[in-house]
Amino acid sequence: MSISAAATARVSSLSSSDARKKELTKRVYLASSPFLSASLLSFLFVDQVDVAGKTVLLRLDLNVPIKDGVITDDTRLQRVLDGIVDLRKAGAAIVILTHFGRPKGKIMAEFSVVPVAARLAELLDCAVTVEADVTGAGAVAAVGAMS
Repeated sequence: MSISAAATARVSSLSSSDARKKELTKRVYLASSPFLSASLLSFLFVDQVDVAGKTVLLRLDLNVPIKDGVITDDTRLQRVLDGIVDLRKAGAAIVILTHFGRPKGKIMAEFSVVPVAARLAELLDCAVTVEADVTGAGAVAAVGAMS
């Protein structure tokens, strides 16, 4: 039995929801695909990489429910905290890329990530700034100002 067949059999034996089984099966398929190189499938943990004094770029999906500018459920933020804390302990400067969207290309206050940054600042007990200019001089200045 091939590795992918064994993994697929293992996924099939799980008693989880149909959606979860489909997701796991898709991951097994991708992991066993001959089109993906082994280097694409491997990843490192924070303790396996020297990030001290380096800037680490994190692309995170931090779409949390917000009502009247207040986060009503910060579960997504809670789930990424350990990784962020580990990176900070290892001496990394962290840049987080996230967004809520721009309907029809327009910037709208209700899609601001400012409440997310404020909550992260509370949870991490450190300053978390928001920079709207992610590709220009504002981005460069914001990263340069990080300590």
